[in-house]
Amino acid sequence: MLNSNDNSSDKRNADYMLVDGPAEIRRLSTMYYLLKYFFDNQNFLPEPINIEEIGNVLDVGAGTGIWTLDLADQSAAAARLPPHDCEHPLRLSMCDISTAKFPPAEVLAPVGIKAFQHDVLTPFPADMHGTFDLVNMNYLVIALTEDKWGIALKNVHDVLKPGGYLILRESDPVFYSASSPPPPDDGTPHDLPSQINGTTVVHKMNSMLANFAIKNGFVVGLSYRFPEFLEHAGLRIARRKRVLMPTGDLCDSYTTARGASMASLKATSIDNIDMALDGLSKALLDKGMLEAPVGTKIESEQKRLEMMKEVHERVAEGLLVVQMEVVAQRPCP
Repeated sequence: MLNSNDNSSDKRNADYMLVDGPAEIRRLSTMYYLLKYFFDNQNFLPEPINIEEIGNVLDVGAGTGIWTLDLADQSAAAARLPPHDCEHPLRLSMCDISTAKFPPAEVLAPVGIKAFQHDVLTPFPADMHGTFDLVNMNYLVIALTEDKWGIALKNVHDVLKPGGYLILRESDPVFYSASSPPPPDDGTPHDLPSQINGTTVVHKMNSMLANFAIKNGFVVGLSYRFPEFLEHAGLRIARRKRVLMPTGDLCDSYTTARGASMASLKATSIDNIDMALDGLSKALLDKGMLEAPVGTKIESEQKRLEMMKEVHERVAEGLLVVQMEVVAQRPCP
């Protein structure tokens, strides 16, 4: 079993802009629990997945392994994991291109979690094909181009059993205000030039995030592109949920996916965006690529901090981001 102390885990994803370390692990944990609360699935796994019918699970692009560990903590799962002996055991596996953020073996071993290093753009070993009832793969929007999504989804398709499920959670990396919300959920694409080119703080934020995604060939509109991607990979959509996630003061008026209040998550929603854009802006500044707004280069740490103060205040006022949860299924023959 590989863990963060294994030297073979030093491989880095060249497309990943944020630096590994305690701050990034904290950011990923904050984001995970915020989004778990926001998607608000009553039984942890989204419908129509029934945990009692799941035996073999793989978390792809697992990062810190937090999803797998959280699944292991659910009572319906825990009773089927070591040290319990049961007729229908649950087997949990997790993989990523780097194991640098994985928990140590002593955390994973007691519940039998198998952790290994694997790039989802590489086919899985043949002995894994057709063996998983459930694959989880989340938030690779700032990692995969359109071509790479096709490769990744095909590789995931191959390890699913016929009838097996894939959970995808992704966001569209574009910030909106309540007065200028995202387009409707009818396939209308984002008007990216109007969201990037301007002088407001929201334009500055989009000039960092959305513009970075565009320049690197990442897919900005996964919320409406996924149906074609999944169909091309031989997967069908069993359930799709597209919702607007609020930050700051908008948490008082927007709800979770099932209608619960977001008010208690106001501070967390601000921290989540602050940490992400702070890390991204530092990386862009280091590379001499930080512009906010487009065409205005920021070349000093002082100017970056001044901009981040504006960003923090605007996030606290309230913004909206498109979030999506899809359950796809490998059809039975």
